[in-house]
Amino acid sequence: MTDIHSKHRRELLTIGLWKWTEAPGVSPHPKYNIRYVSRGVLGEDAAKINHEHVWPRRWIIDSLLSRNDWTIAELEELLDAYGVACVVTTEEHARLSGGSGQGWQRYIQAKVDVWDRQLGRWAELAADLSPDPAVKSEPAEAEEPSAAALDLQQVLSQRSGERAALLSDLARWVELEEAIAVVGGTQDPQQPIGAYFRIHDTQIEEPTPTVAYAHWNGRISFRLVAEDLPAAKLTGIQIVSHAKYGVECRVSDDGTLRVAKDLLFLALEKLRGHL
Repeated sequence: MTDIHSKHRRELLTIGLWKWTEAPGVSPHPKYNIRYVSRGVLGEDAAKINHEHVWPRRWIIDSLLSRNDWTIAELEELLDAYGVACVVTTEEHARLSGGSGQGWQRYIQAKVDVWDRQLGRWAELAADLSPDPAVKSEPAEAEEPSAAALDLQQVLSQRSGERAALLSDLARWVELEEAIAVVGGTQDPQQPIGAYFRIHDTQIEEPTPTVAYAHWNGRISFRLVAEDLPAAKLTGIQIVSHAKYGVECRVSDDGTLRVAKDLLFLALEKLRGHL
């Protein structure tokens, strides 16, 4: 199909990949009754969940468009290997988005255990990029929670002082905007909690960049640049020299909290409009 616009081509491929990963699902909810689910989804308190593409759709689509001489057999082989989904909680989704790598490697880095419903076993995720995880007969031993899995409200009460209530309000508000706030971590097991909490979109069910970094002292960096701001000037905003996170504010009272919410709304809209 050489006469189709590239944007429309990608849109059709996106729809096709959704249908591919949903097709093996079991009715009445085939989107979520699929082979792989996370430990969090199996928990009794699992609430909001996402159908997460293990290899992001954008990566698969780029691979598909990298050549135009695919055979049917080659396409089936590619999609069988990489057109894989796993149902995760929104909190796990945020942890997966905050990592790097591809495929099951992201799950290893984010410490997200995966249950294989087809085999009735925990998947032993390979450290390489192999599409097919091995399996082990016994459940994985419980890990110490990563910083991202810690209770954000508790960490705020310990680290944010008089700003804790304001930042807690912000963290609760982002859930109404179909986003989530998680504690940022470090590579140091002795001090796993980082200097901020991250805010991620949960509407887009694939890895997305962090939309904002909220530091414990109230300073927030948004995934915006000056050109993204409305014509009507918002008070308390600082423009910084960063290619992606170029807008900041500091939450210190109800007024600056409202500014932070407005900026978060803009950052989420920008992200969702570009994907």
